[in-house]
Amino acid sequence: MKLFQGAVTDDAGKPMRAIAVSNGERIALTDQKGGFELRADPACHPFIFATRPDGYDGSQWYHSTAAEDEIVPLILERAPESSKQGGARRTLRVAHITDLHLAIGPNGGSVPPRTVARDLAAIHAIAPELELAIGTGDLTTSPSFPSSAAMTATMSVRSARPNCPGFATGNR
Repeated sequence: MKLFQGAVTDDAGKPMRAIAVSNGERIALTDQKGGFELRADPACHPFIFATRPDGYDGSQWYHSTAAEDEIVPLILERAPESSKQGGARRTLRVAHITDLHLAIGPNGGSVPPRTVARDLAAIHAIAPELELAIGTGDLTTSPSFPSSAAMTATMSVRSARPNCPGFATGNR
């Protein structure tokens, strides 16, 4: 596990407090100066990312844990519409997939990891604005570590879209 430290600021450099920063498993809230500390294992947590409140967007709200630097500046950019009176409302675009039944090995079951990865890539192609992929239900055919590791790797955003976190929770 590596310790990542950083700050969340707006595009004017102003610290943003009480922003949730996550590695996809753990969450830290930013302090009064926008600072945070969060541990992450690059093998399990491909990104550290900040939640984006209404009226904020941008492309610097996540950071690869594979990068050498452990100092993480996250910048939330005010959306152009948010400068108008009343602010802007953002729509979160989520894909929910369920009961994947991912299988490992020749006798593992119904769906190999490459098929799940192909389907996730197809979802991203259809909806390039997708911001979150969630997998639930019977995710694998076996509760074994290799099956769980394969599901984690398959739901990883590295192969699908680097700014779209993937989360999986289910029965196996």
